[in-house]
Amino acid sequence: MVVFIFVNHNGELKPDSPQSKLSRKPNLEPITLHNKSVIKNVQPATVLDPQKINIQTIEKTPISVAENFFVFSPKCKIPYVDPLSEDFLNLSVPYPYKTCTEDPDLFSVLYHRKTKHYILHLNKEVMNTRFSNISNYACFYFETMAGTNDSYAVARRAELFENDFIVPHHFLGLVVQCNDLDNNSRVLQADAFSFVQHPVDRNETSDAWRGTNYPSVFLFGIDTMSRMNFHRTMPLTSKFVRHSGWYEMEGYNKVADNTLPNLLAVLTGRSAKNWSKGCNLKTAGCFNYITYLWDHFHNAGYLTAYAEDLSSISTFNYLKSGFVRKPVDFYLRPFVTILEHVLKSVEWIGCKYCLGRRHSFSYVFDYAKQLIQRFVHETPKPLFGFFWTSSFTHDDHSGLQQPVDITPDMPLDKNMNGIITECHDEKNPSRIIQKDAFPLVQVVNQTSRTGSHPVDIQPSVIMLGLDTMSRMNFRRTMPRTAEFVRKLGWFELEGYNKVADNTYPNLCTVLAGGTPEELKKICSFSYAEDQDSCPWIWRDYKKAGYSTAYGEDIVEDSVFSVHDSGFRHEPTDFYLRPLLMGLTHSMRTYRRFGYDYCLGRRITVSYLYDFCMQFAQRFIEELEQPAFGFFWSCTFTHDYHHGASSLDGIFMDYLELLETRQVFEKSIVILLSDHGERFGELVELSDGFLEERLPMLHIYLPPWFRKTYNRFAQSLYLNRNRLSSPYDLHNTLRHILQLNASTSDQLPPLTNCPTSQSLLHTLPRERSCKDACIGDHWCTCNEFMAIKLNGDAYNIVKLTLFYINRWLVLNQYNQKCDRLCLEDLDYAERKVLNEDNGQESLYGTISIYRLRFHTNPPSGRFEATVRYDNNRKRLSDFNIDDVSRLNRYHNDSLCIEDKIAKKFCFCRGTFDPDWTNQ
Repeated sequence: MVVFIFVNHNGELKPDSPQSKLSRKPNLEPITLHNKSVIKNVQPATVLDPQKINIQTIEKTPISVAENFFVFSPKCKIPYVDPLSEDFLNLSVPYPYKTCTEDPDLFSVLYHRKTKHYILHLNKEVMNTRFSNISNYACFYFETMAGTNDSYAVARRAELFENDFIVPHHFLGLVVQCNDLDNNSRVLQADAFSFVQHPVDRNETSDAWRGTNYPSVFLFGIDTMSRMNFHRTMPLTSKFVRHSGWYEMEGYNKVADNTLPNLLAVLTGRSAKNWSKGCNLKTAGCFNYITYLWDHFHNAGYLTAYAEDLSSISTFNYLKSGFVRKPVDFYLRPFVTILEHVLKSVEWIGCKYCLGRRHSFSYVFDYAKQLIQRFVHETPKPLFGFFWTSSFTHDDHSGLQQPVDITPDMPLDKNMNGIITECHDEKNPSRIIQKDAFPLVQVVNQTSRTGSHPVDIQPSVIMLGLDTMSRMNFRRTMPRTAEFVRKLGWFELEGYNKVADNTYPNLCTVLAGGTPEELKKICSFSYAEDQDSCPWIWRDYKKAGYSTAYGEDIVEDSVFSVHDSGFRHEPTDFYLRPLLMGLTHSMRTYRRFGYDYCLGRRITVSYLYDFCMQFAQRFIEELEQPAFGFFWSCTFTHDYHHGASSLDGIFMDYLELLETRQVFEKSIVILLSDHGERFGELVELSDGFLEERLPMLHIYLPPWFRKTYNRFAQSLYLNRNRLSSPYDLHNTLRHILQLNASTSDQLPPLTNCPTSQSLLHTLPRERSCKDACIGDHWCTCNEFMAIKLNGDAYNIVKLTLFYINRWLVLNQYNQKCDRLCLEDLDYAERKVLNEDNGQESLYGTISIYRLRFHTNPPSGRFEATVRYDNNRKRLSDFNIDDVSRLNRYHNDSLCIEDKIAKKFCFCRGTFDPDWTNQ
């Protein structure tokens, strides 16, 4: 991190003053690195003793000592590092500057100071010369507008214009383009411009006084830039900030790992641990409740501004919900967000290098330039601005490194975990002939972990997951794969029942032994502490000497990032996510089934299965060492229940390849899902209740394991038609590491579900949902009887809606979401006890009901399991998680980010108000 402070005052230091000589500045010539003996032999007290030495004495510190340190004090010594040492220069491959276009600008914007109007100008001369063969064309613009939150920006409909369009004062930005009318699909040129408009209702006299007596403050930030790399890679800028008036803070030290906590320390004066206590990143608008520097400046009468150049990975929005209301007076994000959707972009160094005709960062600096012109030069007003750019310097999100030329049969560095390759036309370097990417699983060192533990003692474990796949839909859509898993050695768990609504809590239970709510007792899911500390099962396998791998075929909505902050450190030995992040930012995508179906030249899921194949080949086939791998796919199956039919052949081919790699001879293979279809046509069927709650689960035991541990194989066979849950599957994964536990009593009970068992131990035949830790709402045991839709039933469903609306109010979502009202009750049933032989029986004064109903605003379809107190005529222990949404709701709830609230939210103003009068 590099920090310079510029102070413009009358007492500035002269370039050749004694003080400025002692402020060491790189002379751009390599010097000898510091000698460690200097640090050891120099006594701090002889140089700096705060009790004895005044400022004049400090300034006379020997230059020979100061040149070896950035900071040299009694309690801190930071050694000097030469930015241009030979070691660094050997690693440095300067990037050439690339323009985004060679075409002259067809559009420009002028500013009329008197009327304070921007004017959009169409250059007819460029049109006539550059497009001389086009006589029939039309030019139009559309206004860009901010939405209700950071994830929502809109563009008004297109308007035609001819030349010198006077931009209204309320415009914050616009996109403009000219089309060939004889070929409507041909865009002659497109561009975009932001506008800094004069604020209304300001006291100009007070502003002029403040603008004269108080300094404006501008923070220009460059992401991922050390002070050494700044001097090394930006020598012209480095030279500029050595001018008189600039001060470089050579002892400036970061306080946290990545961008957000370090910038929040600057902008709020609070540590990550401190601000995270009052800001739950799961809650939309959390960032709006923190006080920032710009708030203090605003209260002091300043105008405030904030701009970044990459909206998708911006400081407050990457894997976070951002702001729900504009944080400053002038906010660039809505404009940039729209540009990323409507203008063509060029990826380079892992980021959107070009956005339309210009570099991404130029929109930030043009915005800053306008602010300075409007409020510093023309009409003095005090201004605070924070301007941050990542597009040239930040590649941590993709893991991309500097490109190198390759030759045929070139050996790859063993530290590489993936590569992206391009071939260019030698005569036209900008033309890419072909581009491709490959994950790499490489054994760097055959350590004790990979050099012991023969596989006949510890089986490898390969888990292959398909998102949103019920056992019924698996047989329906993937018949070839379903036939494969009916071979000898495979066991289908037909009574496997989910324990929660969606992917995240069900997989947390499998992989960590508890739902997120239960895991909060032992690990944190906040941004500051992330999920690294949770007891993921791969950590146990790693301790036992296994090599571990984890991969998914999506990035943006992956299991551990869609709800929480994800992992700060790579969770397993081999981790696919960094490569996929690089690919999604640098390769073309084709969307199908709601996700990136193709990534570059290949279907996205192929990267996952190639990764799995390499991992199995390296460790299971070649090294014969134990390995644990978790490989999860959702691109084919998550949004469309019939999408899996396209995957069947591909998935079957990979299973057969794994078979040829001896994986099935040496490994326990688990084919699983998290839940069935939660919305849409399948849920509406008579068996929709079971379709949603019974995910597929198939477990394969290799021949040697079935022979050595015959009792376990027999237990798994018996368990095929007994009730089981993700807690049991987690216990099974634990049991594989403790195969000497021949009975369930010998396996330590699971804290979050003490009555759960390993599937390699025989489950009780009379087992209940309570024994398997499956809640009433998710329990598929046939314990309910249909009841008449009478007044009592309607009263219970109205009470249910009251509690839902109350939950929205208590969590302050009623400010953005309409109140739900009952449209009709579709179905109702009451729970009965098994031992009552189908006769109705109450649990004391409490009855448990399952209700299906639909609401106004229109299109809300729900299913709820509630406990009704017959004496008090009210609901008991209402849990919002026991209410499921049966139809998709994405477009209904764009105004909020909370995953639970989205199920119930219909954004205000989105629907016809007439429904309220029904």
